[in-house]
Amino acid sequence: MCIAGLATFFLVGIAFTIFTYKPSILAKISDFKQNTLNNILTGQTGVTSPADPELQSSATSTIISPPDTAPEPTPIPLATSNVTSTSTLEPTPTPKPIEIPKPPEKILGTGSAKGQVFYGRGTPNNKVGMYVHNIVDDIKASAKLINSNGGDWGYVLLTMDIADRNTSGWQNMFDAASKSHLIPIVQLFNNGKCDPKKMDFDGLAKMFNGLKWPSKYRYISVFNEVNAKDYWCEKIAPAEYAQALDKAIKSFGDKYFIMPAAFNSSARTQDRYLSEDAYLIAMNKAVPGIFTKIDGWATHSYPHPNFSGDINNLPANYGSRDTINNYTWELSILKNNFGVGALPVFITETGWLHKEGQDGCNQYSQSGLLSAATTSARFKDAFINYWLADPRIVAITPFIFRSSDPCAAGFAWQKKDGSWYPQAEMLIAIPKTAGSSN
Repeated sequence: MCIAGLATFFLVGIAFTIFTYKPSILAKISDFKQNTLNNILTGQTGVTSPADPELQSSATSTIISPPDTAPEPTPIPLATSNVTSTSTLEPTPTPKPIEIPKPPEKILGTGSAKGQVFYGRGTPNNKVGMYVHNIVDDIKASAKLINSNGGDWGYVLLTMDIADRNTSGWQNMFDAASKSHLIPIVQLFNNGKCDPKKMDFDGLAKMFNGLKWPSKYRYISVFNEVNAKDYWCEKIAPAEYAQALDKAIKSFGDKYFIMPAAFNSSARTQDRYLSEDAYLIAMNKAVPGIFTKIDGWATHSYPHPNFSGDINNLPANYGSRDTINNYTWELSILKNNFGVGALPVFITETGWLHKEGQDGCNQYSQSGLLSAATTSARFKDAFINYWLADPRIVAITPFIFRSSDPCAAGFAWQKKDGSWYPQAEMLIAIPKTAGSSN
């Protein structure tokens, strides 16, 4: 579910990864670059009122949130490749946790992922995971990284079209996850279906109930970055999404751990985006108390600007909503506006873009990309000093384990020849917790 001073970088051709199950992102790239440049030149910040009368009302409501101001939306890369499922897309409730004090922005890490527990549940938990294509071999291969160095029962994120009913394909993937000791997180995609009344969550729940899951808890994130027109039928419709989420929660019931879509937290309100804080206000207006019904929080913690940001050296006007601890900004909105205490956090997408492997992609300016060694250093800082140090975080599934798409290779952890990028070697070296499927 932010480039001050870098307009020239975008004008030389930088764009973001285009994947087959996100067909609308092609139009998004053009709008993104133009809108970002316009924002930089005009100094646009904060939340402006969208044209829709309904959104004008919600967007101008009092929003209590940290005063971050940066002018860039965040298109999120996903991918597909030879899926086992027939889905056209690729990439049991838990006790409500007690609220704990927010950790400081910078924490001295221990360099270890041992002793981690599931927030609010207290059971041993391996936070490490990966966003993986819906391919059985990729699921198996990712376990060598996820469960390395003492780890067990880490997480694997899989994606699913809500119309997919390929029972055998999904059981094959779940069986592979079970044998590899991986806990699946299923991220749903609406794939152009935006009328809540026509969304068959009951049928999807029936299919899921017929599968043998690898774990006791069944984790589902309902859709993707819906505060962008690209992922909601070319419109901004928080009321419709709130109704869809409410319907999903009712259909799946208590057997499932339901999270909303991860949002595009760095996007400021403009033609194709509504700032996340305004979007959440509008959702709660449409379905009062909607955020008291969810079990956890999904987030896309991308480092900006340009998937290259350094949280310890952010450009002017960048804040937590634009970087790897964006969830702190989001959780403060939930608490201050809706009275929702800290929730278990699932980082379902994150990643730095490295230039190695990107030579087959003409969508990026190669000179502006980080080296794999720098990417590894940024990941190490994120894991040790932020994500592993924050007890609220349950799972971290970076995009993407590996991909044959030439424009996704810059996010990959494993090379085409099966060897590791430096960031993977770094993660393998970190001692991990032996988690549990129960």
